[in-house]
Amino acid sequence: MATLGDIIRDARERLGISQAELARRLKVSRAIVSKWEKDEAAPKRSRAAIVARVLQIPIGAVDPLSNPTVSQVDTRSAQREIYLMKWDELAQMADGHAPSNAGRVTVLAGKHLSDDAVGLIVHDDSMSPAYAPGELIIVSSKEAPQDGDDVVAVLKTGETLLRSYRSRGVDRNGTPAFDLLAHNPDYPTITINYQNRARALYVVVEHHRQRRSLPMSAGR
Repeated sequence: MATLGDIIRDARERLGISQAELARRLKVSRAIVSKWEKDEAAPKRSRAAIVARVLQIPIGAVDPLSNPTVSQVDTRSAQREIYLMKWDELAQMADGHAPSNAGRVTVLAGKHLSDDAVGLIVHDDSMSPAYAPGELIIVSSKEAPQDGDDVVAVLKTGETLLRSYRSRGVDRNGTPAFDLLAHNPDYPTITINYQNRARALYVVVEHHRQRRSLPMSAGR
């Protein structure tokens, strides 16, 4: 039986592109693509849709539990209650403050989520087509971001952005440096380093592609 690595490699070769070109299209490193094809790692579930689109394969081939019309988790037994937050409240959390009464919402969320997981409503098209405005993402600050992960970054200005993470190692001051990349080319890449710090990073751990009847006041 073909592994996920076999599926990714076969799809890439069918398209006639190199690992480096696939990495460029997905905004990840070539080393990450190599690990996928060797089954040493797998795309995060939050990235399944864009991986499937670029490789022109069904999303179920990348994430068998995904269904583009419903939440990624399709079992009532997995329901739990989490905060649905406003984006600017992440800045408050980055300063160590407890979130305000943003409202509670019950979503179909995986049991693996850490206690700090919170929900956000995507509010712009910076990560289109992987994420669309109105969709629900669940983020956690306890996950360490890896190349290719989607993250919500709180900048030193207080601005919060949904972007893809790409490490740049450390800068000349010994500070971890990384790029925040948008999928939509209309949005610029932002480099985080000693001079332009990020106050906090929250890794996207779940992405609910179904648009839900959630209060849009919990958006921006």
